[in-house]
Amino acid sequence: MDVTHQRKTWESEFGEDYLQRNLFNPEELENLYLTRYGFSKTELNNEFLQNIPKDAKILEVGTNIGNQILHLQTMGFTNLYGIEIQDRAINFAKHRSDNLNIIKADAIDIPFKNNFFDVVFTHGVLIHISPDNINNVLKEIYRVSKRYIW
Repeated sequence: MDVTHQRKTWESEFGEDYLQRNLFNPEELENLYLTRYGFSKTELNNEFLQNIPKDAKILEVGTNIGNQILHLQTMGFTNLYGIEIQDRAINFAKHRSDNLNIIKADAIDIPFKNNFFDVVFTHGVLIHISPDNINNVLKEIYRVSKRYIW
């Protein structure tokens, strides 16, 4: 796995600080969305995922501590995966739920077969990808998605 400047940054103290600033349980995430945007995370997810079966294979690229996929789990989705480059975030996420499949991987080289997931999504990650790498990341997201990119 090629080590980029972004990866070094997220694996450093910067990534640890980010982790500490984003410790939300599903209820706190709901309240954050209501306060900031005027609608809940559940309402947003229902809008976009209403026709997706609860057993669809879903991958989050850049899971961090699992806020997003943990929320999907509370909504009844059962086949959730995540990739993350920061070990501390992965360990924290895995302690939040027994049923989250989170592995250490980089968005530049997603370690899954072509068309493996029904849905691939990312939340607040692409802004942290260097312009030199963004096209490769988008190609990887497209490659592993069978049908939907969110």
